[in-house]
Amino acid sequence: MPNAKQVILKHMGHSGDLIWGQYEAHTHMVLRYFDECVVDTSKFRHDPINFEPDKSLNKIAKWYYPAVLVLSILK
Repeated sequence: MPNAKQVILKHMGHSGDLIWGQYEAHTHMVLRYFDECVVDTSKFRHDPINFEPDKSLNKIAKWYYPAVLVLSILK
């Protein structure tokens, strides 16, 4: 691929984050590259990665343990 370009975006993962996280920006970059051979990353916005889960395993266990206990007693 003699005309290939490598694009490195800060705080982005692999293709899943790149394509689906900012779909419009990705589409703009790809189409502009194929149409004009220009790598345009201007539409991407800085979106830092958040490693905090929506629900922790402790909270899930506290919510579902009573239900599992009741269901096991009713059987």
